[in-house]
Parts: sequence; C-alpha cells; structure tokens
Amino acid sequence: MKNQRRFIRFDTEDFINIRPLNNVNIVCGATSKNIGLVGVCFYAPQRWEKGELLLIDYFIIPQSALARLKTRVVWSELIDAQKGYLIGVEVLKIEENEEAFLKYYFQKVKETFLE
Repeated sequence: MKNQRRFIRFDTEDFINIRPLNNVNIVCGATSKNIGLVGVCFYAPQRWEKGELLLIDYFIIPQSALARLKTRVVWSELIDAQKGYLIGVEVLKIEENEEAFLKYYFQKVKETFLE
C-alpha cells in the first residue's frame, strides 16, 4: 500500500479528550498515536464515524499547555478489545493555543532531523 501522506507524522502517546461537535457534553479520553500538521491519529474506546466533527483537547505536557483542535474523522477501524479503535482525523482549525501545538510539532521535527 502506497503511503499518501503529504506531511511527516511523529509517533506520540499524548493524552487527549474528544468531544463530538454536535454534543460537547460527551467527553471521551484517548491516547494519540501520532501527530502531523494536518492530522492526528489516536486510539479510542469508541468508534467515531467518517465525516464526524470532533473537538480534541490535546494535552502538551512539555509546555504544560492544552491546544483545542477542530477536526473531521477521515477513517476509523477496530484494532482489538484492549486498544479499541484507531481513528484518523484531519485538523480543520486550531481553535485554542495554536502556538503551543505548532511549537510541539516543530520540536518533534527538530528532535528527529536536527539532533
């Protein structure tokens, strides 16, 4: 299978909270698998449907910051009972703390390519 990603992704294991945009009272905790400038991949205990809009609170531990991302589900597949679903989302907008999220991403670039 050909990798069709346009941007580099970096493996992560960060804590995130997910809320569907149509019902922000529902909150699901999850763990990120990787991040990129245009997307996030994460494990979650529940399935999110392709096209669904989600708000993701992304906890950036090194900066003691939280970035809020408005995203759209691109794909979702069940991995196993322990990990749950693996979900890929496209970042539509960084609604809060854009600087912290971009700084975190570029720190990953620096660690990978410059150190």
